Amino acid sequence: IAHKNIIAPTPKALGTKNASALGTVAMTAWGCLYNFKNWQAGDTILIHGGCGGVGHIAVQLAIKEGLTVYTTVSSQEKADIVSRWGANPIVYTQETATQYTQRITNGIGFKFIIDTVGTKALDDSLTALGMRGVIVGIAGRSTHDLTLLHNKSGTISMNFMGADWKTDFCAKALQTISQYCDDGTLEILIHNERFTLDTMGKAHEIVEQGTLGKVLVDII
Repeated sequence: IAHKNIIAPTPKALGTKNASALGTVAMTAWGCLYNFKNWQAGDTILIHGGCGGVGHIAVQLAIKEGLTVYTTVSSQEKADIVSRWGANPIVYTQETATQYTQRITNGIGFKFIIDTVGTKALDDSLTALGMRGVIVGIAGRSTHDLTLLHNKSGTISMNFMGADWKTDFCAKALQTISQYCDDGTLEILIHNERFTLDTMGKAHEIVEQGTLGKVLVDII
């Protein structure tokens, strides 16, 4: 038995098993973008973790909304993927938040930032934020100096998918995302190796090492 607002048609393009990689990350990304909307088409947005589970959905949704998207990634392989979607990659191992903020915004900073990573990425968000800008995060279990946020009159909001799961907002999001998958405008990154309960340990190791794509475990 499930609440009607957390049910949507399985995208035919994915199938039942692959669709299991979609719901949680897609709903979280949707909430980050639309629950705290302070942007308009044509605005510039920074998204941390552009090839992560939540991040890769947020990047594609933002592009569909007409935003100019910059997104941090850890490698050239991931940079090529987000470029394919139309985003502007920032390989964070090659320049600091101060450096890319200066390069992209001439030091003004970003009006809207989605942080899907937390910890150091949240500190980088504080550095990259513009005056009266908004940071929306999903990982808030860490300690930070908010002096920069204060000095910029900025705002941090945390998005938790569970807060919306019984609402019409959730139902609309799931239905729309399912349609995007079927019309080919939303790509879901899934790890190329599949696991079972017998190989669960290896699956955990791959996740801890930092992999590309959602890791799926077949239990039946």
